[in-house]
Amino acid sequence: MWLYVLWDYFKYLIRGLPKPPDHDFNFLHPNMLVFDVGANLGNYANLFRQQGARVIAIEPQPFCYRFLNLRFLFIPLVRVIPVGAGSKQGTIAMTTSTAHTLSSMNPDWIQKVNESNRFHGSQAKWNKTINVPVVTLDSLIEKYGKPDYIKIDVEGFEAQVLQGLSQPLSSISFEYTLPELKVDCIQCIERLQSLGNYNFKSIASGSDVRVTAQELKQEIEVLCKDEKLHNGDIFAFLEM
Repeated sequence: MWLYVLWDYFKYLIRGLPKPPDHDFNFLHPNMLVFDVGANLGNYANLFRQQGARVIAIEPQPFCYRFLNLRFLFIPLVRVIPVGAGSKQGTIAMTTSTAHTLSSMNPDWIQKVNESNRFHGSQAKWNKTINVPVVTLDSLIEKYGKPDYIKIDVEGFEAQVLQGLSQPLSSISFEYTLPELKVDCIQCIERLQSLGNYNFKSIASGSDVRVTAQELKQEIEVLCKDEKLHNGDIFAFLEM
């Protein structure tokens, strides 16, 4: 395992990794605390720390968290936690993929994206199951402090992650996969509604327009009827 990690880390040092677009994160400021749930190889964690945020990078895949430890070895703003997040503490089976960005703890997500041929061009295969430790967002908050922002990108496990949160936070984002996981997406919105008065960044307008939960649900219904595959991040902001 370590030989593969070291080889990929060497390639990263030579070639670098893609930088995510930063226009969605203009609300971040220095000294903010960010939880990056599903950190993978740390592209977003790196973006957040470049903006001066302190980052708790949550990643359960052994290959990925070893890579993260190397990438951020001398960067104190980033702390790597080798666990997953879920509705309760324990152990969960994760199905790993030959494309590590597609590993998931939700077998229903894997089945549905295979049925829709969402990733047919990647030739990715889900070929192994491992048991990973899982904690709740509440327990992470108790240990590391209340974050100003949580990014959740866990390949169909977003609803379960939010079940482990029992208090409102100022800003949260979670990945959506439509139409395959429309029900899960709605569950995430309703979970946030139950915690506080949130508004959401529109996913239909392609701008910084804010909409209510009900308006966002209507956008989702429209997207699910156009026979196309959609995915991205839904940003939620707590109204003070």
